[in-house]
Order: sequence, then C-alpha cells, then structure tokens
Amino acid sequence: MMIYQKLNLKTKILLTMVLTFLLTIGFVGGIVYYQISQLTQNDKDLFKNVVLEKEKQGSKFAVETIAQSLSKFYNENKNKMSEEELLKEMRKISEAVQFGEAGYFYMYDYKGKVVGHGANQSLVGKNLLNLTRKRADGTDQYVIKDLVEAAKEGGNYVVSLWEHPKTGELEKKFFYVSPIEGTDYWIGSGDYESIISKYLDKQNGKIDQFKSNIIKILIISLILVIVVSTFISARFSNYLSKFVKKILNGLNEMAKGNFNHKLNINSHDELEELSVTFNESNKKIRHLIKKVSELIEELSAYSEELSSATAEENYITDKSVDTITNIINNIESISINSQEISSLSELATSQTETGNDNLKDAIKQINEINHSINYSVELIQNLDKNSKEIGKIIDFITNIAEQTNLLALNAAIEAARAGEAGQGFSVVADEIRDLAENTSEATDKISKLIKETQQNSQKSLDSIINISKKVELGNQLIEKAGESFKEIQDSIKQTSSSIQSSSSSTEELTKKSTNVSNSIMEIQSMSQNINNSSHELADMAQHLTELMEQFEI
Repeated sequence: MMIYQKLNLKTKILLTMVLTFLLTIGFVGGIVYYQISQLTQNDKDLFKNVVLEKEKQGSKFAVETIAQSLSKFYNENKNKMSEEELLKEMRKISEAVQFGEAGYFYMYDYKGKVVGHGANQSLVGKNLLNLTRKRADGTDQYVIKDLVEAAKEGGNYVVSLWEHPKTGELEKKFFYVSPIEGTDYWIGSGDYESIISKYLDKQNGKIDQFKSNIIKILIISLILVIVVSTFISARFSNYLSKFVKKILNGLNEMAKGNFNHKLNINSHDELEELSVTFNESNKKIRHLIKKVSELIEELSAYSEELSSATAEENYITDKSVDTITNIINNIESISINSQEISSLSELATSQTETGNDNLKDAIKQINEINHSINYSVELIQNLDKNSKEIGKIIDFITNIAEQTNLLALNAAIEAARAGEAGQGFSVVADEIRDLAENTSEATDKISKLIKETQQNSQKSLDSIINISKKVELGNQLIEKAGESFKEIQDSIKQTSSSIQSSSSSTEELTKKSTNVSNSIMEIQSMSQNINNSSHELADMAQHLTELMEQFEI
C-alpha cells in the first residue's frame, strides 16, 4: 500500500485498471475452466453409461436369443430324448456359443444347481445357491439366489463384485439371466464393466483433447484481452494525466499568487466542468483581492486623517494648558490682592482713593479672568466637538475592519473549498483577518479613550462654568464694594467680611482651575494615545498593502 501511494496518478490509474481486468478475467476464466471441466466430466460419464448400456443390451440380446433356441430345442425333442440327453445337447449348444472377448453362458435349475458352464466344466452338478460375494458396503450378497429370483421374474440384470480372471481384483460385473421357457432351467451370461475401458480411454482422450483446445483458445483470448485492456488503460491514464497536470499547474500558479492563469480544457466531460469552476473561483478570488486592496487604501487614508486630527488636538490642548496656567496665575494674584486689602482694611479710611483705584484694577482683572474662562469654555467645547468627530472616524475604521474580517473569512472559506491548492491563500486570508481583528481592538481602545476624554471635557466645562459664576459673583461683590466705598469708614467690618469671602472664593477658584488644568493634561495624554493608535493603524494598513502586492491580479 505504501508503494502504491508513492506512485503518480497515471501509474495508479493504469495499474488499477489492469489489475481490475486481470481479476475479472481470472474470475471469468476460472468459471469457464470449471464449467468446461464439468462438461467434459459429464461427457465422460455419459459416454461410459451409453457404452455400458450398449454392452448390457448386447448381453441381454445374446442370453434371450440362446434361451429361445434352447427352449425350442427342448420342447421339440423332450418326447424323443431323455432328460439327460436333452441337458447334454443343451450344454453343447450353450458352450459352443461365445460373444465378446470373454463372454460365455451358464445354465442353472431354480434350486441353484449348475447344469452347464461354458468357462468351468468342473462346476456342473454342484449346487451354488448359497454362493456369496461382498458388496461395496461390506455385507454379503447371495449372487445365485439373486440370479434365480431374476429368472423367476422373467429375466433381469444383477450386478455384483467379482474377481477378474486376468487381474484377480474385485470388479463390478453385470449379469443377465432369462428363463428357458417350457423347462425347469434358466440361462445367463455377463461381463465386467472394464470391457468398455478401451472405448472409454479412446473417447476420454478425444474429450481431453477438446478440453485442452478450448483452454488454449481461452488462454490466447485472455492474453489478447489483457493486451488490449492494457493498451486502452494506458491511453485512458494518459488522457486523465494530461488534464490533471493542467489543473495542477493552475493550482501551483494560484499558490504563487498569480490569479490571472486560466485553464483551457475541452474534454466535454467533468474535467471541463472542473476547469470552468476553477476559472470562476479564480475570478472571484481576484475580485475579492481587488476589493480588499481598495479597503486597505481607504483605511490608510483615514489613518492619515486621524493622525492629522490628533496632531491638531494636541496643539489645541497645549494652548488650553497655557490659558489655564494664566488663569491660575491671575487667580493667585487676586488672592494676594485680597490679602493685601484685608491687611490694609484698617487704613481704608485714609486710603479710600487708593482703595478705589485697587477696586477698579480688581474689576478689570476679574473681567480678564472671565474672558479667559469664556475662551477656555470655547476651547473645551471645540475639544468635545473634535472628540466626537474622532469617534465618527473610529466608527468608520471599525466598520472597515469588520468588513475586512468578513472578506478574509470568505476568502478562507473559498481557499478551504479549493483544498490543498488553496492553503497558501488561506494563510494570507488568516493574516488579513488577524490584522483586521487587531485594527478592531485598537479602534475599540481609541473609542474608549475618546469617551473618557469627552467625559473629562464635560467635567472641565462644568468646572469652568462654575468658576465663571464665582468670578461673576466676585465682580458683583467688588462693584458693591465700590458703590459702598464712600461709606467704607462706617462699614470697615462689613468690607473685611466681604474681602474674606472673596479670598475664600479665589482659593476655591484656584483649586477648580488646577483641576481644569489636570483634566486638560489628561486630554492631552489621550490625544497622544489616539495619535499612537493612528500610527499603528497606518502601519497595519501598510503591512496589508505589502501582503496584497504579493498577488498578481
């Protein structure tokens, strides 16, 4: 079996067909040989039975003829001659007649006494009624008694085993006896079955010669059939091998990445259908590779756009950090001013003019802070808007990755249908699917980071709005202090309380501004992560492009 597996397809087909023919021919030849053997054996048996029956009929005719002659002689002379004289003359007549090579007659009365014997005169006068011979099964056969009974029945055959006078061996001998009408005697004769041996040998020789001739003809016919079947098998195996090599060449070209190769088989059978199917599959795979290449180009373009967007986002967040830093510095200045105002509140009466000027400066500074806060709100809103745009881009990239994964799965299925020939493309399809899955995982990570950025942006926005309210409240307090400045001498305690409240608010504002700065720094870090992911996505797209360039479509 191992040797058979190592053979090429042409040799396998040829060997299989020749062995099939040989087994079939051997089986049919065996049956024919068996039937011829049976037929020749039946012919031999039939010829033996026919010749033996002919000999029996000849013996019967001779016995009945001599019985009739003796009966006629006895009845014509029984009144002229004594019983002894009649028996003497009857013996002479029977002993004088012979037939065949060793045929003779014998006469008995119905009590088993020998009256005449053509082969052994010494038996005349003896009673052999109890003479026995062994049967084939080993039992005794009373031969003379059986002959007496056959004579009483009017004549019949008796078969017994008897010693052949020439060989001394037991052999089947057939007897025929007939009554001598008008007397108390019967006469019989017989012969050995071997008497027909020379006829059988001659005829069996002819039958064996006929059998030999038939077998020779059969052998010659089988040899011719083997030669013809081998020739036909060789032609058929060459026919199949030629087209299989074409198909194998096409599959090798596909394995090398060449999908422009076409099979041209005009056999008007299943092989032509196979070539048509191969060409259709090749066409579908070529179309699939084109579509994947287009998607990879789109993916590369979107990764570049994402990288550009993240770069712009980093620039905006850098500016936001600078702005928040200025806000914090201004708030710290407000806090310092508030402390100075508190320490100079005892001298407010003598320095009202100076205090009025400080209040104006404070109002101006708070307006600047409010302006900075509004600008920060606008920046954070833009940041939130850009994050949403990035989310849309990420969703689009995710959709492309899912389509790429689906196309890679379909390509793997088509490669599996192609069998061993599609294994090379199946590896490429698996790698494409892995890259698509990595892309999908990267976009999921980016999406999560964008959501966190949007949440932190919202928190920053809420904090800045709260700061804006605090600043507005401080502005109102300072304006109120300005309106009441003329009565500052009478309201020093109230002014001190208001200044303390303003100082507390500025401290809280400082804390909120610091939180906003931290949030923007986190947004900046997220943007950097998005930028890194976009670069990874671009690298993946480049790798996919290199893989697609391996295919010739």
